[in-house]
Amino acid sequence: MLHKPGYPSSDSGGTISEHRYVMEQHLGRQLLPTEVVHHINGVKDDNRVENLEVLLAGAHHSIHMRGSSSPLAKLTDADVLEMRRLYATGTYTQVSLAQRFGLKTAQTNAILRGKAWQHLLP
Repeated sequence: MLHKPGYPSSDSGGTISEHRYVMEQHLGRQLLPTEVVHHINGVKDDNRVENLEVLLAGAHHSIHMRGSSSPLAKLTDADVLEMRRLYATGTYTQVSLAQRFGLKTAQTNAILRGKAWQHLLP
């Protein structure tokens, strides 16, 4: 956090996140409330401009909530790969795989069609 009293984007205590400040200076404008500054390399204190990008909140959320990194994920990446491998053998139906992995059939269908867990597609 930086102490920047009077800076347009600082909070009531005069502070602003360093990565937001760096990006605003780089862009020459204030960030919109819907914009989030993402650290490309994942290192939160690496606030070099080349490591920062502006994303809409939803897109930023998608980056961090992909696959097994989501706290809501019932499956691991290995589970999804195993599910797809088993289905490809022709021995398992979508219903049987849904039961085996504790999912609803619609979720299993989305995984097998590549609509969910797309980052694991070949």
